[in-house]
Amino acid sequence: MKFTTQFFTLVAASIALVYSYPNEKGEDLSEKKPENTDGSKFSDFFADLFSKDSNEDNNEDTSKNDNFSNGLIDSSCENALDEYEDCLSDDSFFDKENTEMVCNIYNSQKCQKLFQEGVNIIPECKDIGKTMKFLVERIIKLANFDLSYKCTKDEKGQYCPLDVFNADERHHKKEGKTSNTSKEDDKLYSEALTETCKSQKCTNALLNTLSELEAIENELKSLFSSIGDIPSKFKREDDEKRTHDAEEFLLANNCTELAAKLKSVTSDASSSYKFGSALFISLGLLLFTLF
Repeated sequence: MKFTTQFFTLVAASIALVYSYPNEKGEDLSEKKPENTDGSKFSDFFADLFSKDSNEDNNEDTSKNDNFSNGLIDSSCENALDEYEDCLSDDSFFDKENTEMVCNIYNSQKCQKLFQEGVNIIPECKDIGKTMKFLVERIIKLANFDLSYKCTKDEKGQYCPLDVFNADERHHKKEGKTSNTSKEDDKLYSEALTETCKSQKCTNALLNTLSELEAIENELKSLFSSIGDIPSKFKREDDEKRTHDAEEFLLANNCTELAAKLKSVTSDASSSYKFGSALFISLGLLLFTLF
């Protein structure tokens, strides 16, 4: 599967996850689709964004970036990126049966070099332009944070409880088994979160993931602010609160003492872990016409 196809599979899975999860009002978001601030499609203003990027430096040869004006990436760069397709793995593939295999690939020298040095290691992508480089780098960073947490093991050499929970969910969906009810999921999630508290490695890994996702979200906000108030159209208003609640829970002196309170905070905390997928919505929509 191509690098770009692999990424959009991940985007699709993330969109399905976030938009199938009820918000605080109990509304089903599956029928709601993000719009631009003036109601038009995102593709209508991509040309302006890349045109602006291409003309930032008057000394730059903008002819190299002409392809960005109509939303395309240079084919040589795309083909070079495809050579790293095995370094990405979408949720539909990553389940309890192949976790070890995927993590071995993630930890390979080839993939770690990509995650540590980014697109700079790919000569074919050196002239893709500032905005496109920014976006491709975020794809790589998001994949790194996602896989880094999924491949983290606790002090006993076992994968972290919260990701075991998610891996089981993915496996059930893959096998076509009946999903748990929301109450059952909440119970299993609360148990996994409590177990996470028992491992310093897993707790630190999750906190780091949440922190890094917030940082990328802020970077995307800065980019989007240059072309309008886009994030407010698709970012759920309670994301920041949920993220804060999850971090507060994990940072407690003894977070296992909060287990008794899980019944009231489970839904918010659960969404906090899932909120990172919303970033794939924003990035996915922005990149949808670029490949």
